[in-house]
Amino acid sequence: MIKRSTMTMLCIASFAATSSTAQTDGAALIARCAQIDDSEGRIACLETAVMALSGTSAPIEASQIAAPPKPASNQEAKPLSDPSVTAVAAGKIASEDSSDTAIAEIADSRLQDEQAEAAEDAIGAEQVEASTRTRAEHLASLKEARNLSVKKFETVGYKQLQVYLENGQVWRQIRGDVQNIRASLDRNPTVDIIESSIGGYRLQLNEMKRTIRVRRVR
Repeated sequence: MIKRSTMTMLCIASFAATSSTAQTDGAALIARCAQIDDSEGRIACLETAVMALSGTSAPIEASQIAAPPKPASNQEAKPLSDPSVTAVAAGKIASEDSSDTAIAEIADSRLQDEQAEAAEDAIGAEQVEASTRTRAEHLASLKEARNLSVKKFETVGYKQLQVYLENGQVWRQIRGDVQNIRASLDRNPTVDIIESSIGGYRLQLNEMKRTIRVRRVR
């Protein structure tokens, strides 16, 4: 900080020119004084400049007033090689990495929870769907195959009709169906396989206009 007495003595000791020169230098000095941050030093400088402009004392050259020193910062900038600075930077990076890892772990945990909840919701969902479907929707979803060509008919077991199809499938009349049907290729060359709405399958002898309950054996 530039003290008032010091600045005043410096200004007064430098007076040695003519009045006209003093006015010129005084104006330059005022501009120079404006750069002084310290209030006491700035006042002392301005007093000297006024004196120079009024011709009451010798002028001071603006170059003789040194630029006010910049106030030192509370802490000087530390070099990049400072171990403490390096440690702080490394700690910050480590903290950011730990934060990213924590976020990733939370996201993964939430994903696992959502998957577990989805799996729990899926248990028994097909039964709920089946119970809420209308009969028309249920019938529309049944599997069926139409106009399949018959390769041969055969009676097996206790009067059970077994049907061999050209596509390689073999269907047999179930024991619960007690119909005694005598079929032949001449009388019935095609059949339909239709999924039953109460479970299982039905085989329709198209030309004979008969239907039996069957299960597939091959």
